[in-house]
Amino acid sequence: MVVGPWVIKENSGIDDLLLKSGLYSDVVCNQIINGSHYNRAMEAHQITLQVFTDL
Repeated sequence: MVVGPWVIKENSGIDDLLLKSGLYSDVVCNQIINGSHYNRAMEAHQITLQVFTDL
């Protein structure tokens, strides 16, 4: 089970962050959210965590 569908459902904007920053394309972002690409999901999680801790 992945948390991606709940992230999108709650309109957190994390998907927009990954897309607009240019880190991931639309296809890869959907793979991350759906849980079909584990390594990229882990990388995206680490990047997002680093951004939020640096704020």
